[in-house]
Amino acid sequence: MFLALLADDPTEIQIQCMGSRVMRWDSAATWIIDLGPFLPYWKAEAHTQRLPVLSLWKRVIAQQLFGYTREQIQTPLALEQLPICAVWDHSPLRAAMILSHMKHTHTTGWIIPGSVRTTQLWNSITWASWETTIDQLILNWETPRPKGFTALQVRHLMKRLRATSERLALQPSQLNTLPIAGIQRRYGPWIARLCGWLDTANAITDITYFPWKSWQRAAPIQTSRHLDNPTRKWAECTPELIEDLDSIACKTPQKTTELSWIIQFETHETVTLPIRFRTPHFLRNELGHHRTTFIQLTGAFSVFAATLTRCPFITGWTFVLKGTLTMGIDRLTLFEFSLDAEHERQLAALANQVLTPITRYQWEPHWTPELGFKDAQIEPNKERLHLAKVLPYAGPKRPLFTLTRPYGISLPKCAPQIEATMNPWWQGGNPTAAETRYHRYQDSQKRWLWVARTGNKTEARGIYG
Repeated sequence: MFLALLADDPTEIQIQCMGSRVMRWDSAATWIIDLGPFLPYWKAEAHTQRLPVLSLWKRVIAQQLFGYTREQIQTPLALEQLPICAVWDHSPLRAAMILSHMKHTHTTGWIIPGSVRTTQLWNSITWASWETTIDQLILNWETPRPKGFTALQVRHLMKRLRATSERLALQPSQLNTLPIAGIQRRYGPWIARLCGWLDTANAITDITYFPWKSWQRAAPIQTSRHLDNPTRKWAECTPELIEDLDSIACKTPQKTTELSWIIQFETHETVTLPIRFRTPHFLRNELGHHRTTFIQLTGAFSVFAATLTRCPFITGWTFVLKGTLTMGIDRLTLFEFSLDAEHERQLAALANQVLTPITRYQWEPHWTPELGFKDAQIEPNKERLHLAKVLPYAGPKRPLFTLTRPYGISLPKCAPQIEATMNPWWQGGNPTAAETRYHRYQDSQKRWLWVARTGNKTEARGIYG
């Protein structure tokens, strides 16, 4: 997802209110922001604030970039009527073209993919707006010039494509009716690429050859270290690493999304390890220890070291701040605070301390208790919808944390029973096998256990937490 907007001479912190992947498209105050790396963060933030993601984005842009106060945008209508030009789209070129057309027609508003207004604007784009945007694309392609690209030739082919389309009575929005393979044969690969970026049917855009230039007014924040005594031992690097991370943190008022760790070895070779955080991380919260960052450093270095037969001595390193997200987002007030919001914030902090993939689960009314939850990314199984009518919704009574190695336990007779199940007869097997009874039991460590009893066998299979 990309955002194109008009903003006159914003500061670096203002333009990075949506993310640090920012490009200055032209000298006429047009900016493009790549929202892809920050989408998980914004979705979690919107869930915490109980707002749709787009509503949150509009508020952040209005407040952080254009300086509107919270009182000025209290109602959705006031937010919609702001004189702001912003276009969200899956293609950066398509977003820039719609924004260029809005500027030429003196139109303002929030343009969202798939909306009626987006379709109307796209269908009304003129060849003049189309050519202005493509001319700017060619200018961006020229520096640095990719292999095989010639600006003069591409401009000539662009004018040929426009002349042919006008003879066929085609508008720019109708170019997708021409086959891309045919465009490439007649006008070459560069014209075919830009036509592919303008195809509205393509929701996932390959921008490999898009001339993206990350904008940064100041030099990137970085710090370097040269060790007097080269080492292979991680513990010997810890004080210096903490000192360097403290230095980066004190220079960074924003949340960090990515660090680049460039390690130098005694063999004069270097390796660059990207340190990416699942959710934007505020380095200043961990001054003096940087536990979260150290977990990521350890994981990245372990993966790299596993590819070597023998790790050389480390002589130094450089930390470069690669990605940030401006703070200052509206938070829940004291009266809007909820335990769910606090749990979401704790989960976001925990996500940065885990190296393995994270999966979100949700309850599901399933006949078998061990399968009573599923990955939240999996589409609902329509074949099991009838179970929701037949079975009680037992999900909240079942633990989310199941043990990989159940262990035997002595269960008192007075333990409360939650449910009882037998083998599903429609799946084959022995339908007359003994049923399994499930209990909730608090052990000597004050943990609430999920205990299954089948015949004379009793074992703990889960923990309620």
